[in-house]
Amino acid sequence: MAAQTHGAVDSLLGLLSSAIKDEAQMLGGVHGDVQFIKDEMDSMNGFLMHLTKTTESEHDDQLRAWTKQVRDIAYVAEDCIEVYVRDLSPPDAGVLAFLRHLPVYLRMAPSRHRVATKIRELKLRVREVGERRHRPCHGDQAVG
Repeated sequence: MAAQTHGAVDSLLGLLSSAIKDEAQMLGGVHGDVQFIKDEMDSMNGFLMHLTKTTESEHDDQLRAWTKQVRDIAYVAEDCIEVYVRDLSPPDAGVLAFLRHLPVYLRMAPSRHRVATKIRELKLRVREVGERRHRPCHGDQAVG
């Protein structure tokens, strides 16, 4: 009986180790995505600071639309990162703390995955908005 139980527990531990490794890789990816979002938002913020030194009348419709998109992304990103930090970030106190929090960690895996997916989508949206700022407006394109 003990041998069967040991086999079942050993199998479960292997499965959990694999799940934890996959989760760690996903969370590692989230860290890179969050860093990208931070860097891109820093760049956008610098451009916005430059815009505050100009008059509103100098801002065209395309620039106003871009500014609104940046504001919307900032609100969505703030909400998403707050949820991650408050509810889903793993304990930082080493293996023992991780093992103690393992049941909570496993229970939160679906939520963590949803937030990681949302952060990944947010990264793509931030990239698109950042690139949009560098596109010429229709009036600046050569007609030919």
